Amino acid sequence: MFILGFKHDPRFRTGSEAMLAGSNPGIINALEQLTVYGAIDANFSGWRLTLDNIHNQFGSDIPLSVRESVYEIIVEEMDEKHYGGKWFPTAECPPEHWVNLGTYSPVFRRGGTRVFYRRRDAEVFCLPAPYFNLLSEVFK
Repeated sequence: MFILGFKHDPRFRTGSEAMLAGSNPGIINALEQLTVYGAIDANFSGWRLTLDNIHNQFGSDIPLSVRESVYEIIVEEMDEKHYGGKWFPTAECPPEHWVNLGTYSPVFRRGGTRVFYRRRDAEVFCLPAPYFNLLSEVFK
């Protein structure tokens, strides 16, 4: 998966663990790592503030229209190029460490109706589990 253009393997907790296992995290020095992780943290801090603001305005029962708007933003902004969100064929089970968001909303499913959703060419949007956990309040 790619996060801000850098390779990252979600099976490993740290870049060092990934390198020991033979996976190249794509970050070659401490300054670059600090820059990348700082950008990721800042973006998720922004998401957290946005979600807090939504909860402050609407309480814990977020209206469906607001929730769907947030879901659309997730699909648009948390794609493979940024935070590793990815479309998987529904005929396949997403790999370990991925969360299938298709169970939460039709926004995360490609293929139209529920009958079509079961077809082999339909897809569901999934997020790596760590990123899903950071956004989980919106999915309650």
